Amino acid sequence: MAWSTFLGVVVGAYAVYYALNLLYDLFFSRKQKAAADSGVHYNLNELMGEEEQPVEVGGEPEEAPAVAFLAERKLATEPALRVEGQGIPLDEFLKDAKSYSSSIF
Repeated sequence: MAWSTFLGVVVGAYAVYYALNLLYDLFFSRKQKAAADSGVHYNLNELMGEEEQPVEVGGEPEEAPAVAFLAERKLATEPALRVEGQGIPLDEFLKDAKSYSSSIF
């Protein structure tokens, strides 16, 4: 059997299979009709009258979160990798990569 004949048979079988599936879905499958009450319907006239009222927030702001934020910011300013010139030191990078991946393998 030649390759062209084999590929023609395979392509033809797929075409017939998908054509039969399409015809079955179009004509013989049971269609689920959606209920008329399904979904959410809004009346714009009713929504125009509903406005959220502003909420008053009382009390003094706490100082502790600001201090914690400043401490985190000081730690975050250090770069994760030391950059020298226009690139990273390859030998040091590979050494760190081997030490980090030794626990994986």
